[in-house]
Amino acid sequence: MEDQRKKPTQLSRHRGWVRPGVTFEVELFLDGAGEDELGALLWLLTRDDAPLRLGAGKPYGFGVVTAGVDWDQTRLWDAAGVRAGWLGLARPEVEGRDRLIGLAEAFAGTAHGNGMLREATESYLAAARPVSEPVHYPRKTPQPQAESYEWFGWNDQARNGTVLNGWALPHVRDPEQRLPFADDEGRAAGTAGGADQRRSGSGNPGAGRSGKRKSVPPQSRGGSGQASGRPGRGGRGRPG
Repeated sequence: MEDQRKKPTQLSRHRGWVRPGVTFEVELFLDGAGEDELGALLWLLTRDDAPLRLGAGKPYGFGVVTAGVDWDQTRLWDAAGVRAGWLGLARPEVEGRDRLIGLAEAFAGTAHGNGMLREATESYLAAARPVSEPVHYPRKTPQPQAESYEWFGWNDQARNGTVLNGWALPHVRDPEQRLPFADDEGRAAGTAGGADQRRSGSGNPGAGRSGKRKSVPPQSRGGSGQASGRPGRGGRGRPG
């Protein structure tokens, strides 16, 4: 293990970071955006339960930021206002804050009534929720690995055209987010006869479940299974 850590073939090093509590100010300029597109952006920026993520290390929980709108500095001109401004050679009237909030609320209503948008927004909100378990990339051993990509190679191994493991990443709203480790013989850890072939999930995407995912081996529950889930809010997700 020590040799593996000393001589990784793929490793990124980050020597600096932004201190917690730093505020970024960003000015967005949109031209020709439809009401649905603008409503979706405002919906995202006005929620307290959907932080955004910036920079590297996002799967570990780093870069979590809370976004907000400076309403005093926000201006909206709709197509009718711009047209009237050109016809009258005057500056168009600015839409008020209530109109902007109304666009966000309209998008929320549209998303709730549309199956595809509802699935997308509910899954996004689920991904933004904090988790209590340590978070790390899928890996072959319970100990940290510098070359965590090896798990994916192990998972995709095939023999005579048949994938030996084939663990699918869980749906973001699947209650079971763990993936198995691999033992010395290349099998899913915790089982004596190879990867558990049982399936979990309803197969209905609208239910937030994965119909093609194997269940975690029973022996790996309670410590040897690994979290592949979402980081905690405020950058508190732990690399494990």
